[in-house]
Amino acid sequence: MNTLARFCLFFLPIFLHTLIALHADTVRCPVCGQEFDDSVVECPNDGTNLATEGRKVIHAERPLPRDTDDVPATDADTPDDGARYKRPDVSGTRRRTTAVADDDDPLPAERSDRKRRLGSERRPGDTRNEEQRQRAARERQEREQFTAANEAIWREYAQAQEAWQNTQRLAAEEAETERRREAEKQWNALWRRGAPLTSLGARLWWMKEGNSPGPTYGAELGANILRDRIRLGLSSFLGTRALTTRHEFVFFESLNVGLQYPWRFAPWVVARMGIGATVAHRFGNHTPYLLRGFGVEAGIDCRIHPHFVLSPSLGFMHYGIQDANWNTAAFQLAIGF
Repeated sequence: MNTLARFCLFFLPIFLHTLIALHADTVRCPVCGQEFDDSVVECPNDGTNLATEGRKVIHAERPLPRDTDDVPATDADTPDDGARYKRPDVSGTRRRTTAVADDDDPLPAERSDRKRRLGSERRPGDTRNEEQRQRAARERQEREQFTAANEAIWREYAQAQEAWQNTQRLAAEEAETERRREAEKQWNALWRRGAPLTSLGARLWWMKEGNSPGPTYGAELGANILRDRIRLGLSSFLGTRALTTRHEFVFFESLNVGLQYPWRFAPWVVARMGIGATVAHRFGNHTPYLLRGFGVEAGIDCRIHPHFVLSPSLGFMHYGIQDANWNTAAFQLAIGF
């Protein structure tokens, strides 16, 4: 049993393969007439594409030869009349056409019978040159597109840069114009402003006693209520009367009323009147005295800066206490704000 099984397993595949081969379709080459299995794509003799141009051959079951039938002749018994196809590598009687000018390719080249039979319009030909030409055309087109896009970007950048520069230039011009206009306004304002709002200065006058001229000097703080054409203000003086034998403390509060011309160098004249006190040290005691005064004073406001004014002035004043009177000149140099 084991021997029979091994025999079946060995010969069964061979039998099936032979049976399939006998019933398989074959293809006949239209050029050489030789039959091939349908799995063969190209004829090995002349290169014909059997898949598209081959002719299928369906084998019918051939009857077994009988004793009375003639045995088919072999190649050795059949005379060579040239009717049968012979391979070139065996008989050498058939040669492929060589050195035939091709219409598509001017260079001479060997062509198979299939190419001659199919014609130039059905030949696949060598497409490498055409592919290279198309590739070069695509690359050239891509370069041209890139160059055009790059130039467009640079043009847009140049336009944006020019627009930005124009904007900056216009802004700078407007800023410079505004600065000059503001400077002109400030300059013109210097000529139209009146008296400063406040001032701080040094004042000097004389109150003589005996052989001592009695210079009285100190600081004066002033404030102007009206500063245009009418000048109205208050001032407070705090200083010292210097005598040969002693020094006296002096305080004087005055009211100033007058006129002025609103200009950069504004002249003015005011009437001054007020009261104050002096404190004298006599006989070991501090004795206060009531101080009164009135007079006239003129000066000029020199406006150096919109908020800085230099004001020199000269006046004539009359001061008096309980038992003494003085007529004196008064000088002042003030800084106004």
